[in-house]
Amino acid sequence: MAVRHATVERIAEAVTHCGLNRVALDGRAGSGKTTLAGLIADHLAMSGPAAVVHGDDFFRPMPPARRLAAAAAQGYRQYFDWERLRDQVLVPLAAGRPARYARPPTSLKRT
Repeated sequence: MAVRHATVERIAEAVTHCGLNRVALDGRAGSGKTTLAGLIADHLAMSGPAAVVHGDDFFRPMPPARRLAAAAAQGYRQYFDWERLRDQVLVPLAAGRPARYARPPTSLKRT
């Protein structure tokens, strides 16, 4: 994905101008979310700390057969640990505190 520098700069400026400390990116697998997030974080890091939190770090361990057999909404509720994302990342950031969370072992990450 070719991201123009001007696009990243506009996003980073909007984040800074609005006083935000969180930006969420969503999209299909392989659409360039990680690339775009890294570019935005690099730009924001010029004026202060910035980090990228990956949604994949909040998947619960689940056997692939069970995960694939679940309906989308059911699988999401069982497989994605949104409570941990909320408690360890979103709530602290909203309160102006640093976010701290443990990444899962590589064997648990979604592939």
